[in-house]
Order: sequence, then structure tokens, then C-alpha cells
Amino acid sequence: MEGATRARHSAGTGRSQLIRGVGRTFGRVRRLMCLELIAVPAAPERVSAKRLSTVSGLSVRKTDRPVKGALRFSLEPGCSCSLLAESADWSQATWDLAPAVLEGLAKVVELVAEEAGGLRFQALWVGDEAETEAHVAVKQLARDIRGNKVRNKHVYWIGSRAAGTEARR
Repeated sequence: MEGATRARHSAGTGRSQLIRGVGRTFGRVRRLMCLELIAVPAAPERVSAKRLSTVSGLSVRKTDRPVKGALRFSLEPGCSCSLLAESADWSQATWDLAPAVLEGLAKVVELVAEEAGGLRFQALWVGDEAETEAHVAVKQLARDIRGNKVRNKHVYWIGSRAAGTEARR
């Protein structure tokens, strides 16, 4: 991975931990880059992060970023970099996720879409903005996940377009 570093922010502490992450240099300032794989349910109160973790085998946490009730996916608390395969490249059109996480992630997306009546799903580096979006059936998103073809800088809308509309980047 280009510009690979081995650090990420600890959950809210400002300290760094050793894991895979990517940094970019802007002028003389090095900015830590972390993947955020996020789902924003249309009705966040209808889904339980604990239940989704149990179903998927992933760490699923509710967060207030990009909006209250958003769900962040990872293998361990923190950013979603732990879901990436070693071959992942932030500049590619699709994310190369670790094969072991694909089925659990697809199941979670299907469950959230069913129980919450829709969702917005995206995989972006912190600070990046989506460049494209599409309203698709949950089966299409699940197929993209299972086929390891989750699009980079893209927002998938499933069901109600109202899911996270106010947080569009």
C-alpha cells in the first residue's frame, strides 16, 4: 500500500496504535489515513450493533459520524483498516477487502436493509468525499461485497434515499 504507515488513532485518545493504515503527506504535514466503512440505516433505532456483530463476526459500532446512528464496521474497535487485504490500494476503483470478512459484511448489509427499511453504505478514507452514488437493490450491494468489488468513493443507496441524506458529503 502506498505510503504505508503502521499507526492509527486509538479510539478518541489522540494516541496511535500499531496496525495497517495509510498516510499521505500534504506539504510538510503527514495526515493519517484510515478507512471508514459505514452504513447509515434509514431507521437507526431498529438495528442493534451488538446483534449485527454477533451475526457477522465483525466489530459493529454505532457512531455519530457522519451522522448519529451510523454503523462502523471493523475487525477490532477503531477504523475499518482491519477489513482490508494486504493487497489493498486506496487509489483503485474498488476496495480489496480480506476474503474472511466478505460474507459477514454482506449479511449485515442485508439485515440492516431489511430491518431499517434501507441504508446508505460507503467505504471512504477519512477526509475523502464520495465522487459517485447510485440507488441499487440490496442484492446488488451484497453481490458487490461478496465479489470483493465494493466501490471506492461511492455511495450505495438502498431503499429509502432518506438514510443519512443530511450527511451527504
